[in-house]
Amino acid sequence: MGVLSDRIESQEFFPDPKDVVFYEVALSKDDAYLVTGNTKHFPKKPIVVTPAKMLEILCHDRVRTLCDSHEVSDTL
Repeated sequence: MGVLSDRIESQEFFPDPKDVVFYEVALSKDDAYLVTGNTKHFPKKPIVVTPAKMLEILCHDRVRTLCDSHEVSDTL
């Protein structure tokens, strides 16, 4: 299953022009991230994260979801 989205073109500089498409995909969706081990090739923006940072984000969101649903004592 794909996700339909309007393209948001970036005017940022990229050392490798082939990386632009990945950044533009992340820009085009709310709450999207570009996960990369090579953050130096992308603009310093909150949507560009390392794999370790993405795990941190996911774990934080999971704990918040558990807290909101009152499942914390059963699962943690």
